[in-house]
Amino acid sequence: MKENFREVDVSPQDMAMLEYAEKITLDPSSITEKDVKNLRSHGFTDQEILEIATVSSYRNYIARVANALGVELGGYHFADDAETL
Repeated sequence: MKENFREVDVSPQDMAMLEYAEKITLDPSSITEKDVKNLRSHGFTDQEILEIATVSSYRNYIARVANALGVELGGYHFADDAETL
């Protein structure tokens, strides 16, 4: 799943969440109300959507700080390169 979540058998709800988290990571300025409505249509509440956005953003923040300092976390180096996310 770490290498390509689209190749893993997950529920449509989980896939919607993962795609939203990916968009936060790769192109956060492109997120629109349509993305949020898509999550709602998959059963997520507004609070759950906030949690997805917060956790995804925080993980990206920590990865960038670690990269800026040359720190390895959890035995591997976080990458900003989309090919290695």
